[in-house]
Parts: sequence; structure tokens; C-alpha cells
Amino acid sequence: RGVDTKQTSKVHDMPSIVIGARDEDDEESPVFAAPPEPPVPVPSLRVLFVDDDVLNSSPDPRAMRLDDEPCRVLQSLLVRTDAKMVLTSHWRRHKAYVLEVLGNYGVLPKREVDTTPFNADTSRRDLEILQWLNTHRQEVAAWFVLDSQTLLQHPGPAARLEGHVRQVQGSLSAADTAAAEAVLGTAVPTPLDGLKMDEELVFKMQDVMMLLSSSPQFHPPPRATENSSAASEFDRLLQEAKQRFR
Repeated sequence: RGVDTKQTSKVHDMPSIVIGARDEDDEESPVFAAPPEPPVPVPSLRVLFVDDDVLNSSPDPRAMRLDDEPCRVLQSLLVRTDAKMVLTSHWRRHKAYVLEVLGNYGVLPKREVDTTPFNADTSRRDLEILQWLNTHRQEVAAWFVLDSQTLLQHPGPAARLEGHVRQVQGSLSAADTAAAEAVLGTAVPTPLDGLKMDEELVFKMQDVMMLLSSSPQFHPPPRATENSSAASEFDRLLQEAKQRFR
């Protein structure tokens, strides 16, 4: 019997299919989603660079003499802007002592005080400030420099410092801090910021505490004992409050 060559050709043209067990390597691997990228921190730090000559009224740079008014102006600026203070000149070599003296004059920064790095030429405060900023560039949102020098005499660094430097003539004044606040901005007020503080009274209280602490006759009053009437009254009120708000 003859063979139909056309049908034979069609059979050979059909694709071959291998039937068998599926190789484990052919199984689809589970797809895992890549972990989300951590959020990029938004710079929020305000920085105030301070040269000691804007506060120091001593003609001898080795000595330290402060006046109440410039210190009050500086403290007010730090509070309004919530800025981090960075020391830029002689004082940075004795930071702990300087902070103690500033505290005696009411300058009490909320943030930890830092210092600019020391370069070979310490007269180039402009370079040291820019070096500090470069190290903290991911943190700083605004910055300003209060200095007794111009810091703009060198064209390269001056291009970046322009608009961020105030040359203080004599003692620090309200006009100087106003220029700084215009660049740094004002911090978001908290509920306690609306309370007015009697700064004169604060200074008097500090003087009184210093005198008392140095007096050998001064002894802190003893705490009330459980048998005292004040302690009993306190316990009664405490129990009453617990019963009311239970």
C-alpha cells in the first residue's frame, strides 16, 4: 500500500513534546519585595557660630570679662531660635570653663555647645566654620556667624559666607541678634514659651544661692517626716485624689 508523502511530511513537522517529571530547577522562585528605603532625614538644626570677642569686654584676649547686657541679648537669641551654639575662637580651648562662666551670666544653651575644628592657621576662622558645616551638612537647616571680624576678605570662602555673617562692632547688641534671627528663623513656640520670665529676679536668685551654698552655716531644711502634720496632710490629699479619679 502506498504512503501519503504529504501526511508523513506533516507528522515530521509537528513539534516534539517531552512528558516527564518537572525539574525542581524549573519551579518559579518566590519574588520578595525589596525593603523600603529608609527616609532621608530632613535637616532641622539651626547653628549660631559665636566669636568670643562679641561678648568679651577685656582688652586682653587672654582675660575674660563679661557684661550683663550682651549676655542677656545672646541668651534671648538662643531661646528664640533654638539654635546650637558653636564657639569659633579662643574660648573653644577652654569650653568647660567658658560654659560655667556663661551660665553665671544667664547664658544657658538648651543644646550641647560645640566648637569649630582647629586648623594650622587659626586666624582663618572662615575655613574652620565651613569645615564644621561640611561635616554636619546633613543636619544643618540654617546657620549664622557673629564675629568681630568680617570673614569676607577671601573671595573663595566669602562666596559661601555672604549673607550669613554679621561683623559685631563692640558689644553684642539687639541689632546684631535681629540680623541673626532673620536668617535662622524663629523656633516653633512651646506652651511654656508664653510665660514671661523676670530675668532680674533670676540673677538675684542665682546670687543668693551662690552665697548660701558658700556659707558653712547653711544647711538645707530637712524633709518632712511621716509624723509631721504637713506629711499627713499631703497623704490625705493624695488618697482623696486617688479615690476621686479612680
